[in-house]
Amino acid sequence: MVKRLGSNDGAFQGYTVDEALGVIVGGKSEPKKTKTKIEMKEYIEDAPDNPQTYDETARAAAKIVLSFLERHPEAHNMPADSDIEFDGKADWNSYHITREGLSDYIKRIEPELWNNPILDELTGFMWGWAVNAARSTLNLSPVPNPALLTIQIGNKE
Repeated sequence: MVKRLGSNDGAFQGYTVDEALGVIVGGKSEPKKTKTKIEMKEYIEDAPDNPQTYDETARAAAKIVLSFLERHPEAHNMPADSDIEFDGKADWNSYHITREGLSDYIKRIEPELWNNPILDELTGFMWGWAVNAARSTLNLSPVPNPALLTIQIGNKE
């Protein structure tokens, strides 16, 4: 069984994507100063339109997500990615969506937005951080970051 972990990608604690990734992957200590919700919103809104770095790209993605969530409050309760079930075939494309997530909703509602080159450049962690960073500025609760998984073998919970 594969489970999504909590949203502990650092966005709700006010960490930049670089800081959060450094803590999770690199074992670096937590940053001494984190951003408030107001500072996080400014940090996102100041993202460049032509990002060049990992941090800038995640911020630019958060800016896109924030704008979308402001226009589409019906999406406020969606996870970052859709929940899917595979149909038991040896084919990665043989699945059905059991709960629509923000990524598929954006593709369906505003496909031109989803085709933004910034969103093509994202890792799973960047996408999850961008969604949670945007959500934090809107006082919405965090959702699981799709890149943070735990694999469970057997029936233990």
